[in-house]
Amino acid sequence: MFSDRARIDSRVDGVSSTNTVILIRPRHKALGYFLSNGRCLPWARRCLASLLLTICFHDNMLSSMTAEINDAIQGLVLRIFRLDDALKAAANRISEPAGQTGARWQVLNALDDGPKTVAEIARLKNGTRQGVQRIVNELVADGATTTNENPKHRRYPLICLTSQGRAALETIRSERERWTTAVSAALGHEVDPAVLRFLDRFRAAVETTLSNR
Repeated sequence: MFSDRARIDSRVDGVSSTNTVILIRPRHKALGYFLSNGRCLPWARRCLASLLLTICFHDNMLSSMTAEINDAIQGLVLRIFRLDDALKAAANRISEPAGQTGARWQVLNALDDGPKTVAEIARLKNGTRQGVQRIVNELVADGATTTNENPKHRRYPLICLTSQGRAALETIRSERERWTTAVSAALGHEVDPAVLRFLDRFRAAVETTLSNR
């Protein structure tokens, strides 16, 4: 029975060197079996042996590269999760002087350029409608937003910023500027544009996997 490991006589120019043991992948077993049976001319055997060694070498290289890339991606995701936790904590601290939270800040910011429905805000935030509705209810209760009738869809009112909400947003933006300056100083006032481009590509790749489901 043919083994996953084949021993190939690597004779070259009449000189017999030490037999070579290589790992035969399932899709290459037919070629390996042909070599092992020895039913071919010596020159053909040498050519096939060289071909099989080359194929297996490249396969092993690709497998190693794939494993390294997968490990790198998993490491990147873990770092992004940690960064996300840190950014959420920073957002809460930035919005605290305005009496808001990071989650409320996102909703207020979404309304800065005009009224929107809860569903529209949810799409902008890439969140759920139920989650956004809960935050909107809190903002309405606090007087930061209000609801107006939607002429296009009466069942879905428009959420609007109040003067109080705009004042809170301005306070948050002032705090954000101070925070950004502190982060910039910690980074040595340097951000590589290539990092931003890579993050855009990574986000697009992740979104592609979501759209293929």
